[in-house]
Amino acid sequence: MKMKKGLHFLAWTNQYVSSRKNSPVGGAMFLLFFLLTVFSGAGGIVLAEEIVGVNELNENLDQYIGKTVTVRGEVEDVYGNRSFTVDEEGILGKDLLVISDKPLPPRVGGPEETPLVLKDDTVEVTGTVRRFVATEIEREMGIDLEPQIEVEIEENRPVIVAKSITPEPQEGQKSDRGGGTE
Repeated sequence: MKMKKGLHFLAWTNQYVSSRKNSPVGGAMFLLFFLLTVFSGAGGIVLAEEIVGVNELNENLDQYIGKTVTVRGEVEDVYGNRSFTVDEEGILGKDLLVISDKPLPPRVGGPEETPLVLKDDTVEVTGTVRRFVATEIEREMGIDLEPQIEVEIEENRPVIVAKSITPEPQEGQKSDRGGGTE
C-alpha cells in the first residue's frame, strides 16, 4: 500500500526523533516538522516550490507557469493598493508585475496612509506565476486593475499573484520587517 506524502514525511520525522530521544534538538525538530506538515496543507503557511530570480522568471516563463515561487527584488513602480513591479537589484532586465490577492495593508509602525511597499523597498514575494492578461486577471480576481498597469505592462508577460509580501526595512527603519500580507 502506497503511503501519502504527509504520512511518509511524518513517519520519517518520528523515526528521526526516536533516534534522538534525549536530545533537545530532536524534540524541536519534531515540532517544526509536525507544524510544517499540518499547516502547509491547511493554507496556514505559504510554501514556495522554489526561489527564482526576476530575470530568470522573465526569460523562462513557460517553465514557471502555475508554480508557486518566491522572488526577491527592489520595488520599481507602485500601482494603487494591490500592485507593483519589482526588479532584481543591480541587474538590468525587465520588471516583474506583482498583484496581491488582497489589498495591501499599511506599513506597520507608520502612518495609516503609508503603503506596505514603497519605491526602492526590497521585498520578498511568494505567489503563483501566470501570464499577464488584464481582462482575465480582473475577471478571476474580481478587481479593476489600475489603468496605468494596462498601459505600461505588456500582455503575456509574467505576473505573480501574491499570497505573501514581506518588505525588508530600509536604512533607519525598525527591523520589524515592516509588516506583511500572510
